[in-house]
Amino acid sequence: MCTHDRTPVVWRKSSRSFGGTECVEVAAADYAADDHRVLLRDSKLDSSAPMLRSSTDDWRGFIADIKRQRFDH
Repeated sequence: MCTHDRTPVVWRKSSRSFGGTECVEVAAADYAADDHRVLLRDSKLDSSAPMLRSSTDDWRGFIADIKRQRFDH
């Protein structure tokens, strides 16, 4: 995937994936017209697979909730 000026989007895997293929990748989309600049995709699918977009504020809130262990059961 590239930005509107053809700059490649850099995808990052979780450091906890330990090189595995079943994890989520995240990228920053500086070109987004709205605030939905955080991109998420499933790493085991090819690059043409659908991705989710999130606002920066929602992404930060999600990460804060993970750190607070809100999703641990």
